[in-house]
This record gives sequence, structure tokens and C-alpha cells, in this order.
Amino acid sequence: MRNLVSMNKVAIIGFGNIGKAVAFRLLENRYQVHNLCIIDPDDSIEGAYLDMTDAATLHQCSFSLNDQTAFNDCDVIFHCAGASVPGNGDRLAIAAENIQITQQIFEEFKPKETAQIIVVSNPVDVISYYSWKYSRLPTEQVVGTGTLLDSMRLNRLLEAHGFKNCDGIVLGEHGNSMFISKTLSKINDALLTDILSIEDITKLTIEVAQSAKRIKRTQSATIYGVVEAALTIYKAFVSDEDLTLPVSTLIKEEFNQNKSPIFISQLCQVNRKGVWVRDVKLNEEDQASFLKSSDILRNSASIEDRHGI
Repeated sequence: MRNLVSMNKVAIIGFGNIGKAVAFRLLENRYQVHNLCIIDPDDSIEGAYLDMTDAATLHQCSFSLNDQTAFNDCDVIFHCAGASVPGNGDRLAIAAENIQITQQIFEEFKPKETAQIIVVSNPVDVISYYSWKYSRLPTEQVVGTGTLLDSMRLNRLLEAHGFKNCDGIVLGEHGNSMFISKTLSKINDALLTDILSIEDITKLTIEVAQSAKRIKRTQSATIYGVVEAALTIYKAFVSDEDLTLPVSTLIKEEFNQNKSPIFISQLCQVNRKGVWVRDVKLNEEDQASFLKSSDILRNSASIEDRHGI
């Protein structure tokens, strides 16, 4: 990691599998976190919280639990709270419950104007949108891990097939309508479509989409991949790194078509100032896939009105 900008105060909303994994990684000295504020009202986390504070004694990091003042002063917030996706379920099925949780969080806790939010909770695109809406922070300060995780999975699969220097890019919904970008995905600087057949790319798309289900056959939830994705965004936020990543942010105007706004994964520049959609021209096939995915997300994002949330 390049030089960090400063010592940081970090909040983690939700102390389940993801929240605990993020907290434990942030104890590493290279992240230079000097205060971790955990937000989770569930009494069952007491043991995990005490265990984590024991680990923190060997690091220069203090902990606080459900401390409103500490939360409101945090530099970066990881939103990990919410119901888990069922083993064979659709991420969008838990949208209503997790939107309500997000609304309750930001009604009680008010992040400072310069805070940055990294959303991990599913459905991540929908929850990123409502985190932005309820936190009232500028768009560039709220980002979801989105298809960064799917892109990581794609590159793992490509490497498993013997390819090197893989730069596969997945865009759209972090869910069933995600797609491998034929405009942006490359291997050794050559377009993916110049190396693999359309049939092979279709098979890869299915494998990426089913990765979470495969993990959940023997593990209760996906944890480590998405934590690494979230920490990659965090490093860009708090250091002098300037990364190009497929992450979830407000849809670019040219794709919005005068419809309701949503968060969806696009190729973005991520740095200490926030997240910004890069000006890239997708080919016609990618554009069609992106619009299809955005319509699916838009229908889910309107769930707030349908359920009176």
C-alpha cells in the first residue's frame, strides 16, 4: 500500500461475518486505523466484540460500541448490516428488509460531511443507493463493492484456465443480470473476445454468477472475497492510490434515460476524493446488457415506495 493520508477513524455497521472480518483486517498496522466504532444493537455480538478488543491490545487501535458521537466523527464507514442472502436465493429478495435497516441507521446516526461510505450489504446496488439517499452525503462519497467482487471471480476463473495478466471487467448489477464487458475485458492487453469464443464467455458468465452459491454449499456466507474488495476501495479512499475499479455508484446520465436514479456498477476512478465514473464508450452489446441490468435494478430500487418504507 502507498502512503496513507492520515490515521483514520472507521465505523463498521453490522458485526456479523463481514463486519468482524473487516474489523480484524483493519487492526493490521498498515491500515493505520486508530479508532474502530462498531454499530450493532444485537446482544449476541458481545463475545465477538470482547474477543476483538483483546486482539486490539497489541495494536494502537481503540474500540467503541454503539457510540453515536464516535460514529458521527468517523472518516470511513463500512455498511455491512442486514439480512443475508439465502443459499439459493436472489439478492433482490432481501431488499425491503435491508432498506429499512439502512433508513433506521441513518436516522439515528449522522456521518460528518466529509465521511465516505463503503457499502457491502446486499443487494449492494440497492443498499448503496439508499445509503446515499438517507446519509445525504455527496454522491462521490458513497460507493458499493458491486461487481468488483464479480470481476475478481472472473479473473480467478481465467487464471484457473491458464491465462496470465488477466483484466476481466464485470459491470451492471452485482447479481443475476451482471455481464462480462466485451469492451473492457482483456488478457495480456488483448480483448477477451479476441481470445475466447462467445460460447466460452457465456460459460464464464454463468460460472461467475453462480460463484456465491458454490461457496455457500460448504460455508454459511461469502466473506473473504467481498472483504478484500471493500478494503481495496478503502485503501484508495485513505491513501494516495488512484485506482480504476468496477464499483457501484450513481448511474451515468447517458444511461439513465430520464428514469429514476439508481446505483449500479460502472468503471470508476477511486481515490481519496471519492468515486467518479470514467468516460468510456461501451460497444452496442455492452450498452444493451447495461440497460437491461439497470432496468432490473430500477424495479427493485423502487421497492421503498411499494412497501411504504
